[in-house]
Amino acid sequence: MLEKAIAEEKECVKRYEKKLTRFIIFFAILNLIELMLLISLPIEKSFLALIAVIAFDLVLLIMCISFFTWQQSGVFSPWLVINSTSEVKFSQKLKTLDDVSKIQLLEQKAKTTKGILRTNTLASLIPLYSRMDEPAKLKALADYMMNTKPKRKFERILRMDAMLAYYDYMDDAENYTKLFEENLQEITDLWENERINYKNLAIGRLISYLFYTNEYKEAFRLHNLLLEFLDKFAEVMPSFTPEQINWSRNVNCLDYAMYYCKMGEKEKAAESFRVALERFENTDVPFLKKQLEKVRRMLDEAGIDYT
Repeated sequence: MLEKAIAEEKECVKRYEKKLTRFIIFFAILNLIELMLLISLPIEKSFLALIAVIAFDLVLLIMCISFFTWQQSGVFSPWLVINSTSEVKFSQKLKTLDDVSKIQLLEQKAKTTKGILRTNTLASLIPLYSRMDEPAKLKALADYMMNTKPKRKFERILRMDAMLAYYDYMDDAENYTKLFEENLQEITDLWENERINYKNLAIGRLISYLFYTNEYKEAFRLHNLLLEFLDKFAEVMPSFTPEQINWSRNVNCLDYAMYYCKMGEKEKAAESFRVALERFENTDVPFLKKQLEKVRRMLDEAGIDYT
């Protein structure tokens, strides 16, 4: 199903590009016709007509791009289109910063935005807070998002995913499974959506759910499946950068240590944790320090000798 979704995603991009090309041609012809009409008007009327034409073209352009964006992402928002240039610049700037600077910039942006932009900004802060091991900020953000009631489906999905990410970070199995089960229809909708990024999101949250409900073998199987598909996801998802793929594969030894421990494969758990210690024992990344200690306690409690 993932192979099919990736193929459909590529076809979807091609269809989008064809539609966009047709629209550009249509818009160019429309502007040519408008120009000819303006030239034919008396001088005293041409100025007002020019203003009317520019206003009409802007509205048409914004609505059409909003429609194309909706077909690509499932979100229809002319406001996002109007702000798209500044959003692209913001995203490009964000990529050049370290985690601390990213947090500062996103926190500043969250104070000045509303609606879907604010929800998206707040959701972007959760993985950064997790990486920097900021439990107090995470809790404050989670409490705020828990009390919000977004109207748009896309915003509700962002909110739900952010809350699941928070409970996952806190290892709060009870609240994670409760929220997952309360939003089972939305998780299903994510999986059934033709866009591959939604499917990837649904599988990721399902893996944690299976882990918290002691379905370790199935969670492990899906975890490996996602690892196999990282490069293929990168072909159709710009958010999957080489750095993110390398990060996922590099920290995988910690995940493997947990899975093997829970499945009772002590030797493999010890071997995976030794690899993790070799890679990260002197790390300065707060998240990795936290994970190392978490897995160390897990192995110690299971009586696994990793020395």
